[in-house]
Amino acid sequence: MHAREARYHASCRKEYTRTDTRSHYNTEESELSFSTVKAAHADCFNQLCEYVQQQVINGGHVVRMSMLRDRYIDYMLKEHPDSCNVTEIEGEACFTLR
Repeated sequence: MHAREARYHASCRKEYTRTDTRSHYNTEESELSFSTVKAAHADCFNQLCEYVQQQVINGGHVVRMSMLRDRYIDYMLKEHPDSCNVTEIEGEACFTLR
């Protein structure tokens, strides 16, 4: 059965589509949290851009993308530890938002 073929009881559908019961739906706290995380990533990105400008463009160094990724994660953990979650899976760092 495809989702478009499903039939819901009116009360079930109403409960399912109610947005005010969802914990992640437009609360001030989630908006503040999102803006904090967004600002943290913007800061990390700007720092990385400065590094690329100085070392790669002006300095002529060759830098691997994996090193830039590691540098981004290290900076995020150092400067904005509350805005990220880094776990290790099979020897690789997995970076997710909080």
